[in-house]
Amino acid sequence: MRSLRTIAAPLALGLAVLAVAGCQRPADPPGPAAPPQVQRVTATSAPAAKPAPPAPQPPATRPPGPAPAPDTVIGLWPVTTLQQAREIQDGADAGHQPWLLSPERVAVSYAASELGLYQPVARRVGPSTYQVGATGSEWAATLRLAQPVRQGPGGVWVVTRIG
Repeated sequence: MRSLRTIAAPLALGLAVLAVAGCQRPADPPGPAAPPQVQRVTATSAPAAKPAPPAPQPPATRPPGPAPAPDTVIGLWPVTTLQQAREIQDGADAGHQPWLLSPERVAVSYAASELGLYQPVARRVGPSTYQVGATGSEWAATLRLAQPVRQGPGGVWVVTRIG
């Protein structure tokens, strides 16, 4: 078995090398050079005006991707695919099933037909989130809804998630 002295010196040297190497940081890559400020000199003796602040840049947007396929799953109820959502949107535009245009009514209908709740009620708890439950009972589920075809007034709603 080695003595402590024969192990301590190489161990201390190794720790010192690691400490020095860990403290060093690679140089930051040079950033773009700041454009020089140009100040216009006028013939008048008035003080120079302050330069205007830079114009706000529009937020970066992703380029549009390929259109989703008609069989893309977009919801749980009353339809599951994008093609079905387009079909019920066309029906709603023609005046059929107006209840699909109300997220609250879609949530209540889901609670009655899929969860089997008697006289369900819904309360909005977020922009597209509703809690549903039977009248006079505790809340049973939280539903997330979305408008897969058209957003805003006139767009049909579908249940996308249940919690």
